[in-house]
Amino acid sequence: MKCPPISKELIDYLEATVPERCPSITMSEREIWIYVGTRKLVRGLIEQFRNQQDNILEEPVNVLLSTKH
Repeated sequence: MKCPPISKELIDYLEATVPERCPSITMSEREIWIYVGTRKLVRGLIEQFRNQQDNILEEPVNVLLSTKH
């Protein structure tokens, strides 16, 4: 399945709301694992965004050409 386009705005939002960080001493083991899973998803979306940016010129573009008479 092809991934839909991911915007820079989405990446910026995710980086701000789920930043890379070390777990705090007050976090439970469950909280740590939830954070790790969430951050793994964010890292995957960032990687997909980078792949889309690297391949932006290789994607087929549908352009409608109109001729004026």
